[in-house]
Parts: sequence; structure tokens; C-alpha cells
Amino acid sequence: RLVDTDGKPIENDGAEYYILPSVRGKGGGLVLAKSGGEKCPLSVVQSPSELSNGLPVRFKASPRSKYISVGMLLGIEVIESPECAPKPSMWSVKSG
Repeated sequence: RLVDTDGKPIENDGAEYYILPSVRGKGGGLVLAKSGGEKCPLSVVQSPSELSNGLPVRFKASPRSKYISVGMLLGIEVIESPECAPKPSMWSVKSG
């Protein structure tokens, strides 16, 4: 099982989490911003301020189970997304 910073198992489709750097002084949590020609802030970026926790997220893994384990197909839902964003706001990863 994957665990949070308190050593507790990460819940599947329930609890809210913040994604932060593992090393202090490397910026803050993840937030939404406009990139490219986006009219709505849909890109996930790291806040430059280490005082920012960023936006809360919820993990949704498959196969369904109470906790998340290594090797599961993982979706990450931004809980506080802007009005202009599709609902639910799930991340997709684009390599650059």
C-alpha cells in the first residue's frame, strides 16, 4: 500500500490530499494555471511558494479497493476546479 506523510494508507476515492514536494525549499503544492492558448486554467503546475499547499485532490484507482497500492491504474481528481473546467476534473499526463 502507498502511504501519506503520516504513514497512513492512501484511501481510494474518499479522502482529500495535497501533493507537495518531499524536500522543503522546492516550492509548494500543485495548482491550476493557464498554459498555451487555454482560456480556462486547466494545466496542473507547482506553486512557486512553499507556503502554498496547493489544491486538494482525491485519488481514484482501479481495480476498486479501499486503499491504493503500487501498480494500480490511478486517476487524480482536482476537487476545487474552476467553473469553466469540465466536471469531474481528472488529470491526464502530457510529457513535454
